[in-house]
Amino acid sequence: MSPLSQHYRQLVGRNQDWVIADIQLDVRNKTLTLPLEFVGDQVVCPESGATCSMKDHVE
Repeated sequence: MSPLSQHYRQLVGRNQDWVIADIQLDVRNKTLTLPLEFVGDQVVCPESGATCSMKDHVE
């Protein structure tokens, strides 16, 4: 991971389970877009606290 990606990940407050997939800087419109990608195995539900996978199980 590049030092710039590490810097942005710290700014947005994500742990090692998330990576910044791209850095899109638009100086003219003064915007910065940081698409995130989940690379971990398990996540914690913010409502119940249960651990589960990020896979979608819908048919």
